[in-house]
Amino acid sequence: MAGNLLGEAIDYYVSNQVRERQNLLGKGFNNPNLSNADLNLINNKNAWLKLASSVYVGNPTLKKEAAKALSNSEIDQAAYDNIALLPQERLQEIGLNINEMAGLNLAKKTVLFNTLSEWDSKAQKYNFRSGIVNTKLTKDSVWNSNNSYGLGSPSKGLQPAPGLLSLSIENLNRGSIREANIEIKCFNKTQFEILDLVYLRLGYHMIIEWGWDKYIANDTSTPYKTMGNTVIEEDWFQGYNTTNFNKINRKINAKRKKYDGNYDGFVGRVKNMDWNMESDGTFTVQLSLMSTGDIIESMKTNLALSSTTLSDVKKSVNLNRSKFEYKADSNEFKSIVVSKAAESTIHYDLFSDLINKNISWNGTQPKGMFGNFEKSSGKIAGSLDYLNVFQLGFDDYYAGSDDARNYQFYDEESKDEEDILLNEEGFKEGLDDHLGYFLTFEALLNKIKELIIPNLSGDQMITINNDVDMNLCSVYPNLISLDPRICYIQPFITEGITIKGNTNGTYVNNDQPLFSQVPKAFGFQEKTVDSKTGKEAVCVYGKIMNIYLNYDFVGKCLEKARNDEGDITLFKFLKSITDGINTALGNTTNLEVTLRNDNQIVIIDQNPIPGLDSLFPQLKTNTVTNFNLFGFNTSQEQTTSNFVKSFKFSSKLTPATANMISIGAAAGGLKTKNSDVSGFANWNKGLEDNIAYEYADPIEKNDNKNLDTGTGKTITRAQVQRIKKAWDESDKDEYGGFLNMWKRDNPTTYFEGEEGEGFREVDECPETGESFQDYTWEEYGNAVNNILQAKKSKAAREGESDRSLKEKWGNDYLFYLVRAFGGVAQGGYTNNKQRYLAMDSKFIKEGIKCFKAYKSIVNNLAFQNKATPSNQTGFIPLDLSITCDGIGGFKIYNALNINQDQESLLPYQYKNISNFLIQKVNHKIENDSWETTLETLSIPKVQPPDPNEVDLYATIEGQYNPYNPGPEFTPTKQPWSAVFISYVVKEKAGVDFPVAAAHRIYSNTLNDATLAWRNEYPGIKFRSVGGKYFRWKVIDPYRISSGKTGNNIADWFIPKVGDIMVYNRDNNTNVFTGGNWSGATHGDIVTEVTGTAGNFTYKAIGGNLSDTSKFSTIARSETYTTAKLNAKASNKLFVVLRPGNNDAQKIADAAKAEKEFWAGRKETVANDQPLESNKLYDRMTAYWKLVGITSPQWGQDPDPSAAAANQQKDNFT
Repeated sequence: MAGNLLGEAIDYYVSNQVRERQNLLGKGFNNPNLSNADLNLINNKNAWLKLASSVYVGNPTLKKEAAKALSNSEIDQAAYDNIALLPQERLQEIGLNINEMAGLNLAKKTVLFNTLSEWDSKAQKYNFRSGIVNTKLTKDSVWNSNNSYGLGSPSKGLQPAPGLLSLSIENLNRGSIREANIEIKCFNKTQFEILDLVYLRLGYHMIIEWGWDKYIANDTSTPYKTMGNTVIEEDWFQGYNTTNFNKINRKINAKRKKYDGNYDGFVGRVKNMDWNMESDGTFTVQLSLMSTGDIIESMKTNLALSSTTLSDVKKSVNLNRSKFEYKADSNEFKSIVVSKAAESTIHYDLFSDLINKNISWNGTQPKGMFGNFEKSSGKIAGSLDYLNVFQLGFDDYYAGSDDARNYQFYDEESKDEEDILLNEEGFKEGLDDHLGYFLTFEALLNKIKELIIPNLSGDQMITINNDVDMNLCSVYPNLISLDPRICYIQPFITEGITIKGNTNGTYVNNDQPLFSQVPKAFGFQEKTVDSKTGKEAVCVYGKIMNIYLNYDFVGKCLEKARNDEGDITLFKFLKSITDGINTALGNTTNLEVTLRNDNQIVIIDQNPIPGLDSLFPQLKTNTVTNFNLFGFNTSQEQTTSNFVKSFKFSSKLTPATANMISIGAAAGGLKTKNSDVSGFANWNKGLEDNIAYEYADPIEKNDNKNLDTGTGKTITRAQVQRIKKAWDESDKDEYGGFLNMWKRDNPTTYFEGEEGEGFREVDECPETGESFQDYTWEEYGNAVNNILQAKKSKAAREGESDRSLKEKWGNDYLFYLVRAFGGVAQGGYTNNKQRYLAMDSKFIKEGIKCFKAYKSIVNNLAFQNKATPSNQTGFIPLDLSITCDGIGGFKIYNALNINQDQESLLPYQYKNISNFLIQKVNHKIENDSWETTLETLSIPKVQPPDPNEVDLYATIEGQYNPYNPGPEFTPTKQPWSAVFISYVVKEKAGVDFPVAAAHRIYSNTLNDATLAWRNEYPGIKFRSVGGKYFRWKVIDPYRISSGKTGNNIADWFIPKVGDIMVYNRDNNTNVFTGGNWSGATHGDIVTEVTGTAGNFTYKAIGGNLSDTSKFSTIARSETYTTAKLNAKASNKLFVVLRPGNNDAQKIADAAKAEKEFWAGRKETVANDQPLESNKLYDRMTAYWKLVGITSPQWGQDPDPSAAAANQQKDNFT
């Protein structure tokens, strides 16, 4: 079943017709032998036009009512006779005979086709005019059906019959609302009066058809065909009240298919007319027809109630008065649905839902009902379409509760920091009962169908498509309704942050009725596998009709749609609904009210849904003929050409899109959280603006205002003194020019109250660590200040300042979700209150802001990783317009496949970034020619997302995610012995080393860079490390010879001071052979060695041993021996890392110094508040910062198998 979807492929018959025309026109390439039939079709086809009226001469309905009135003596016979004579009098006024023109005969005799022609229903043919009238015309006999000259106005002589001059069809702003502008020529007053009677009837329906007289068909046996009968001949004149608009529309569509797009038609109501009498006495008539769907613009929704119903409404409100809330110090109801209950039929229906005892508001079927049948009224009551979120959220909630304080979101008496914070924010306390009621979009549209849309000719004037499975929209990971005052959806939370699915202790509490008991789900994720390629596709989508709309919001939308006359129009009402949904869903959707097939209201999402073609075959465009824009295409087996007359590209930038494009053009634009610029960055893929080379969001809060210098600069006075000292102590650079051949001036410059002379060469700045060569004092000071400012801004953006959790994570979406629904967030913040239900305006704005930033970050990161833009950019401001030989059957929002072969003129840029969707299909017919203009808009090419790539908060056990680092932010959460070793070697000893959070990682890094085996006197076998760490050696202490490894320590091996001995831990089983070590490991630094090869003793220092740093022990002794190593049954030594000779003692000394620092200290002190006196906190912070984990975001060991308890026993027996 087709959905209301963007980008559907063009219909098969249109695709085939494009192919046949392009093949025919390509035959002439290097081929002079075109057939006569080919040449005749290419050079001699003509367009035709037909216009017919629905005017029926007579008034059967009025006569029937008059007859009733006569029988009831309400009118006399004379009045009845006058009514019966009205049609005859109308015709006689212009010289026409009622006997000849009664009923549909006038319309049949005045079909505008080849001038004015008569359709003979019995003979099933047209009587076309020819020749000159040969009888005398009088004022009482002006009509003839046969002659081209001599119709009407005998005083003017013989004049030609009236006819059509031109037609233009234009799509207007609501999708398939179409307007036809027709130009007609009349040559005398009588002709004009006849056509005025038939065609210039405001509000009457007319049909106009057009097409080619001959065409190439999608039929290989008889490819060349001529046009046959159309809807006017076969269906329009069937009889009195035998057809309607919808039936005729279906017939027109059938003819489009029958004639392979070489026919088209349009039924519309006469909207306007305009005529001019020219200087030669002729008349030029402009007739405007509008498709029936335009009534959506003016159709009223506030239809008045009868006096009886109005009385019932007032009684119902009074009886239920105690159930509804009042505004403060007022007798006015809070609920607009209640206060406006007597306004109209739709208002009353909404109100009656609130007092209907047969509706179950907790997402279940009501008691006392059989299925969905409501016994009291006999109507279907789909209780799954109704919801009260307060009843879901609170077991003890009941409507009209007098004590709203039962549902508190903070405690004014509490000393809890979060509660106090909320109190300070003015967070709303309690519930507003009237905001708790919801109904589905599907249910609302059913009400509109029943209560608002009238019937015409036995059918609804306009239809609404509210099928649940056909109306789909975009959805996003972790999407909720950010404003429940507008709508509510079942939260679409990714598994990684649910109670059962999380891997690092942060989660949103999804184990509650607000998630599990919402009867109609919104978000869906489906996987499909291509039967041919085996490729898996993922599609994530939402069901528009399963969005629950807040009754209060619906009531406000009705008021918002009210015009100056007090009428509430249907289109404005529905637009207010969709605009509100878009806002509440964080503009993940871009829902729009539009029309299809001239009279069906549909709700579409302008944001494409990636991967949807895997579920809906009609979205696959790879089987559709490509549209050639220019020249011949010889890249295929059969040469093709084109039937395009012209095409053009144009960009239409609004101020908003101009800003996004400028950000997207900047090299760093993808880092912004304030805009999703992935679609525009894709436009510039592979390019950068050399001037706008980096974009960074401004910091949100300046927590570190510099109060020292008073100059607004970042650098402090203390820092100025330190960099000045370094500058003064640096070498002077007194020479310049070519090869520094001459001495230059040494100016005196000033910075922050200090002066300096000349140029200096600062090898290492004490504040930045960078080199500044050939700088004056002023240049040096400003350069350092700029770097410090950039670092400060970065630190503020990355949350590195020492702020509270709310300040640190308050703008993060996961943190918001936990505050809204409960759970555990970053920093260990825990919440068990559903603050979402407070519907507090400030909290809602906070959520919208957080979600916008979250979505932009995800989309921009996804583009960086996969070069695939998001679907959230919507239409990009690049339009393609094509004018071609006339063809029917294109539809609004069809995808238009443009030929992208090498010979196509479409530039590379346009081929790869955009899909073109048809937004208008316009036609122009004049001078025997038919042109179709397709106006398209562009959307980014989007690929089906990998859910693991679009989930910002997904965590893999043991891997650090800066957006979701976990709940326990303590320095000692994970084993820290590896960062201890890294810190001692790299920072304290100053030796190059591959720092890491796990021993196996730095061991693997060195081992992966090793060269061939070498021998060292006296026989030590090792592999030297190449590259950056070239002084290091990797040793297998069990190696006997090439390819042979023993179980005991080799007799040639002896440790050296500075060696790092790496062991297995927690019964892990790594061996040297093969490398690629994994699992739990531990490392120590050797500080003392005695004995000889094969018979030695040593001591070694490690970290994280019984909560501190100390000598490692074996068999309850601090002394390791060859025998004890060989005796170990598990946790054996498996690799030795040996530094260069000049580095070994430095490493050993640094280990001893670090052990002394830990003397008397335990790691648990580091978890205390990081006051100035807590030196251990600073040291542990330095350990983790060295491996890229920033305080206080302490990371996890990246190997899942190493997820052991933190504390390591110091005895590795």
